[in-house]
Amino acid sequence: MVAITSPRPIIWAAGISRLSGAFAEIVPGFADRADIRIIEKGFEAAAVAVEAAARERRVDAVVSGGANGAYLRQHVSVPVILVRVTGFDVLSALATARRVSPRIALVTHASVYAELADFCRAFDLDIPLHTYLTGYDASTLVLSLKTAGTEVVVGPGLVTDLADKAGMTGVFLYSGNSVRAAMIDAIDAAQAIQRVDRNLRSRNRPRGTATRYTLDDLLGDSPSIAAVRTLARRYAQVDSTVLIRGDSGTGKEVIAQGMHHASPRHAFPFVAVNCAAFPEPLLESELFGYQEGAFSGASRGGKVGLIEAAHNGTLFLDEIGDMSPALQVRLLRVLQERQVLPIGGLDPVPVNVRVVAATHRDLPARVAEGLFREDLLFRLNILRIDVAPLRDRMQDVPVIADVLYERILGRLNVPAQRLPEWVHAALMTYSWPGNVRELENVLERVAVLGAGDGPAAARDGSGQEALRQAIPEIFGSASVALATSTPPATYPCGNGVGSAALAQVSRHSQVAHIHRVLADCNGDRAAACRVLGISSTTLWRRLRAAT
Repeated sequence: MVAITSPRPIIWAAGISRLSGAFAEIVPGFADRADIRIIEKGFEAAAVAVEAAARERRVDAVVSGGANGAYLRQHVSVPVILVRVTGFDVLSALATARRVSPRIALVTHASVYAELADFCRAFDLDIPLHTYLTGYDASTLVLSLKTAGTEVVVGPGLVTDLADKAGMTGVFLYSGNSVRAAMIDAIDAAQAIQRVDRNLRSRNRPRGTATRYTLDDLLGDSPSIAAVRTLARRYAQVDSTVLIRGDSGTGKEVIAQGMHHASPRHAFPFVAVNCAAFPEPLLESELFGYQEGAFSGASRGGKVGLIEAAHNGTLFLDEIGDMSPALQVRLLRVLQERQVLPIGGLDPVPVNVRVVAATHRDLPARVAEGLFREDLLFRLNILRIDVAPLRDRMQDVPVIADVLYERILGRLNVPAQRLPEWVHAALMTYSWPGNVRELENVLERVAVLGAGDGPAAARDGSGQEALRQAIPEIFGSASVALATSTPPATYPCGNGVGSAALAQVSRHSQVAHIHRVLADCNGDRAAACRVLGISSTTLWRRLRAAT
């Protein structure tokens, strides 16, 4: 996984044989500064690997040496920092070589260091100095040195390996200090590029990229919602695309924001866009941005799209099932190539975004109807979270209601107080087709119309009738259920609404009936027990079994 929050640069150290060993020795010392990967590849194989990673934003800079480093500089799009040979490196290597044999040759890549030539002349050292450009040059040169009677060859890893294979002794030219200095330069270069990249991408960035929710805001104690929180925390630690499926109002954006907040990307933008809220041309320009003059009315200087604005962060595509087929094609390319092409642009812009998509629609069904691309579904449905509707986890209603009611009172500057028990009971009689969003709306009506009622008002029922009329979702459905059941006998309770004895209600409806009676009795369990014709122990047992 790409570590982003530090932000830690990603450095690839490309070395053949001895240079890769030198990299391995110094890497632990940079563990707190960068993510470093050693690749034991050279020339074309190394260039192909580096360029593929660069397109996916998985490498910021490369460290290499000799001909391999020179080749990579010409063939990859990220900075390549070369390991430089110092005077100390040369002296140390020559001293090591001299202990083996006086028949020494020094081989360097591309050119002879001027300081070395001056040093040899000053001390009258008879050391042949040679250079090479390519791997073939190095192989030919080493064979000619062998023929000339050379016994020790000082040079980069490629040359010393060739010397060993030819029966000579190879002495590695680069010291640990030189390799370490090159690594420091690579990290500094990568960090400088990241700073420039952030500054450029921040221009014209849309506002509102901060998160409001964490996964702790996904309320409820039911097993299904606890499983969603656990899954979301696990998914937050990786960069794979996530598809969240759930009915409207179940908290899909809370999950998306919570995952972003818990992820290594939390210091970068969270950008949300509702794919059903814009007509196709406007959504295209919002998502992909545009170049100056791309169309009539385009802003001077162009505009950064939401995908690019989410660079290094999370892009949340809500109601992805309502995106038009044409935009699905463009989004699929972004997911495949990790590049975005602004409207009117010629050069794609690399982006590093984590995509979280959400929908209330049945996407496989829409694929069958020809309304959603199957290949895009495969790209989105890598990690999946299914959120159960509130009607399937009614035990969460009291927990969610208490927390939301407290927040609403705070928002309205009303003194904190508990949600009345009779309202609690009434909430359990409704199936909540609008889920948590609808529950929050109802609770706000309760707060506006009923907050501030004291204990006396709760006892005599004053003010409750207005509240009942203002919330037909709950009390209207209860009234209809009571009116159509036509029980043989009813008993007055609380505000005078008729309630049947429990024995006169069908088994599968008894729990809902208990909650209605509790609501009619203003939460007075003793009165409800008298109406229902059951003991308080039976009432407790029935309610406990229901949750």
